[in-house]
Amino acid sequence: MSLIEDKILEYSDINLNNLVYSKHSKNGEYKQIYINYNDNGQIHPLLVNFPSLYCAESIDIKGNMVKVYELLTTLLTRNIKEQEVFLNFIKKLEIRVCQDVKDHESSSENKWFNENPKFKRIIKDTDNKNTIYKYGILKLRGYQSNNFETVFIHNKKKLHDSQIPEIFMNPCYIKPYIEIVSLCIKDNLFFIYLRPHIIKISHGSPPIPFISIKSMKSETEEKTYSDELEELSEQIN
Repeated sequence: MSLIEDKILEYSDINLNNLVYSKHSKNGEYKQIYINYNDNGQIHPLLVNFPSLYCAESIDIKGNMVKVYELLTTLLTRNIKEQEVFLNFIKKLEIRVCQDVKDHESSSENKWFNENPKFKRIIKDTDNKNTIYKYGILKLRGYQSNNFETVFIHNKKKLHDSQIPEIFMNPCYIKPYIEIVSLCIKDNLFFIYLRPHIIKISHGSPPIPFISIKSMKSETEEKTYSDELEELSEQIN
């Protein structure tokens, strides 16, 4: 496996005030600010155990020297309460990061951006709200290279490369173990880079697609999640 099992955190247990940012470095066309986690004084990569997400799409595999496994999944889980907590975690993570960028740009001489930054969300919106993608789409990219491998597991066994497309020919649940790696910056656009270390695949009944998610609204205001992010993005100088 490519990660340290005892460092995987439940998303519901993460204190987003404990994010630690590195100095920026150049990685290809992107500038990267790596994200770590302060866990009771120990600084380590932020590895997060995501819930099982319902996936109804086939997997797209690209590349030769470096293979890229591109997967689109819903935000629907097996459990309604689990779904609420997870969506709320993604919301708070994005707002926390946007606020941290805003604070850095207003107080630091070593700025990350040359002009006003714009944030690209983790969850992609969809025009059709009457489908399993009611709450948006999560795009995940796994990798296989000389120094990193995303491991796919089914029935407690690691899948060979040739077995992976067949597993995704039918709808399934995927349980990703994700590293929140860095902020990636290109020009004035930035996003949170997520890298799956392990993706566990299982099958089961489709979830109920239409659920009232009260947590997707601000607890203290009537503004929506998108409104909050847009407002933060506009305020960053």
